[in-house]
Amino acid sequence: MPRKFRIEVKILTGITACKSQKLNAKKVNNFLESKGSAIIDSTETIANLCRRPELSLSEILKLDGLSENIDISPLIEDELAMQQVEIDLKYEGYLKRQEEMIARLEKYEDYLIPLTLNYLELKSLSAESKEKLQRYKPRSIGQASRIPGVTPSDISVLLIYLKR
Repeated sequence: MPRKFRIEVKILTGITACKSQKLNAKKVNNFLESKGSAIIDSTETIANLCRRPELSLSEILKLDGLSENIDISPLIEDELAMQQVEIDLKYEGYLKRQEEMIARLEKYEDYLIPLTLNYLELKSLSAESKEKLQRYKPRSIGQASRIPGVTPSDISVLLIYLKR
């Protein structure tokens, strides 16, 4: 099996294990206090604990009694895989928002603007946007959104106008 594939399997397995494995407050609260982190009331997943900026996945995985419940040896043995799992867990929310934004922008690439559109006639556009859009004549909403000086509100005005 190629090394890249093995690492990807370790990463996916590690993420799944961290999202499903819960730690008991008795086992983790002393550690949390020593790190200056808020204690937990009952249980918390490894993934949620890992999202705390003051905690690292490697420290969490080294807690006493953790390896009884899950096999974490593949992660502990592979520093690169452990780092990637930690990055994926810590930044999951940001990454998801970026993916949603990319999907929205890709949708705008398919939303075509007629070449004959006279931007100067659109009253709701800012003066700067009118000038720049008239000069560059973007072919799509996606292109228009990348022109410096064209604001998100100007893009909204264009979308409303084009839907009429």
